[in-house]
Amino acid sequence: MSEMVVRVARAIATYANGSADMWENWQEEARAAIEAMREPDKHMIDAGITAAGEVEDWPRDTDGSYRADTPSDMPKPVWHAMIDAALQPDRLTEKREG
Repeated sequence: MSEMVVRVARAIATYANGSADMWENWQEEARAAIEAMREPDKHMIDAGITAAGEVEDWPRDTDGSYRADTPSDMPKPVWHAMIDAALQPDRLTEKREG
């Protein structure tokens, strides 16, 4: 089981029960939630493109490559922007109205 499944299971358990103690009971729901996010919606894609465009502002090494403290830092701004877009409360309402 991945760290992300555990994190999501703990979050669901805490939301449902007020405690993460029984997180193991929420593993299937956690996997389902993560699987549902596998394909980004339009707003997530737009946010990711915007965040990726901002990579131009990132510091560069002398060879011109982007510099990050670790390679895992590179996708973080895009990931965060896409997840933030998915969490916007008005997106479902907008989809129903449109």
